[in-house]
Amino acid sequence: MVTTLSKSRTWVIGPPTLADENDGEVRWIGGSLEIYTALPPFGADLPKDVDRRHLEEVTAIVDAMTKLSGQTDLEISFTLDQTYVGRIKGGKPDSMIQVGLLGEWKKALGIA
Repeated sequence: MVTTLSKSRTWVIGPPTLADENDGEVRWIGGSLEIYTALPPFGADLPKDVDRRHLEEVTAIVDAMTKLSGQTDLEISFTLDQTYVGRIKGGKPDSMIQVGLLGEWKKALGIA
């Protein structure tokens, strides 16, 4: 899924990357996407079009993972800079993703 997604568009910094780790007891499979920060004090310097493209990238990832979760019944957790920002369970993103992450990001950009 990550490989297919990475080839689906041109990414601002680079495509999402796959992470597959095993500590002997637990296998963790995930991915990461590098984005520029829009948080102060850097937010004023981040061009709006770059921030909007990052939002589009993250939205595409959420959409793809929502589909995957619905097909496989996997629970998928999201973090932003090592801070938990929500999950998708049973093919449904929770309110932390829909409202807290994507909704607030859209508000900041004047989209919502």
